Order: sequence, then structure tokens, then C-alpha cells
Amino acid sequence: MLKYLYFDYPQNALICVYSNHQNIFPKQNAKKYLDTLCQKEGSSFQARKEYYQKKMNIHKLVPIVINRQEIYFPLSNIKNYDCIWIHYFSIQKVIYKKKECIITFFDDTSLVVKNSMRIQHTMRSIQRFLYTKN
Repeated sequence: MLKYLYFDYPQNALICVYSNHQNIFPKQNAKKYLDTLCQKEGSSFQARKEYYQKKMNIHKLVPIVINRQEIYFPLSNIKNYDCIWIHYFSIQKVIYKKKECIITFFDDTSLVVKNSMRIQHTMRSIQRFLYTKN
């Protein structure tokens, strides 16, 4: 399962990190990759983003819902070249601390990330979205 993805600036490539390997997509960025996934489901990155913003009244770190099994959310502003996108369903647990949180995946690897409160807000919005979605 895909855990997270990010743009590697020195390689000019998108890195998709799985439990046991990585895929590298040269000259690709996260937004283009996610847009391709959205298009396979009959929509676009921008349309999915706008829908989520309107439905959940969230405007920062907006998750992109590809389908009921694939939801990605950014850990920082998506305009930052080093933005990491997390696959929501690859998360086993999150430990929130004052200024950071530890995201643990099902393969027992972890990421330590800043903006604990913002991440917690985003995770709760995804849970509400899944609960209210028809």
C-alpha cells in the first residue's frame, strides 16, 4: 500500500513510498500524480479540492478524496516543493504532541511532522467526511 508521496527536488521526480519499495516518477509532481488518479475516477484534482472545501468548510491542508479507499492529505502548503502527501488509510496511529506529531504506518515505520494541531484538524475533518458521506 502506498504510504506517502513527495517531490524530490534534486531528482526532479515524484517519490511514492510503499511499505517495501519506492516508485520514482521523473518530471512528475504530487499534484499532477493526484490529478491523474482523480481523472481515472472521472474528476480532477481541482474539482475534488473545491468539493471538499465546500462540503467540510476547510481551506488549509485540504484532503483529496480519490475514492472511498484513497484519501490523501498534505502535511504543508501544497505550493511548497517539499510537501508530503499522506495516504489516510495507510495510517495505523497518530501521536499528537505540542508542536509535532508522530504518524505511524501499518508497517511500523513513522514520520515525525510539524503542525500537530493542523494535522489533527485535518484528520478529524476526514473522519467527519467519511461519516457523513453517502
